[in-house]
Amino acid sequence: MVHGFTWPASMSDCMRRQVFCGFTDDFNSPEGSVDREVAANFLYFYNSLEAGKFDEHQKDWVLVDGQKVVKYGSDKYTNQQLSDLEEEMPAAIYLPVDPLVRENYLLYPAPV
Repeated sequence: MVHGFTWPASMSDCMRRQVFCGFTDDFNSPEGSVDREVAANFLYFYNSLEAGKFDEHQKDWVLVDGQKVVKYGSDKYTNQQLSDLEEEMPAAIYLPVDPLVRENYLLYPAPV
């Protein structure tokens, strides 16, 4: 984290812990770079959300990879689609813009 860093206000404490661990745990492991990229994608999503970049997409889901929006979708992915996505883009995240849908999704993610 850089000097002067502040957490996005809309990011839950649980998500903050996940992001922090992604940046700090097993820094030299092979999985570490993917974990850091996932953490960076979460920060990008929440910072973009707070900056209003998703205001026109309140009903959409957002696919973020490499700290940029890859695409907007209208629905949650199936387990197979998520598995395919993880193979293609292992650090990508796919989250709903709507805070109520997102909270429910993060509390009760789809079974793998």
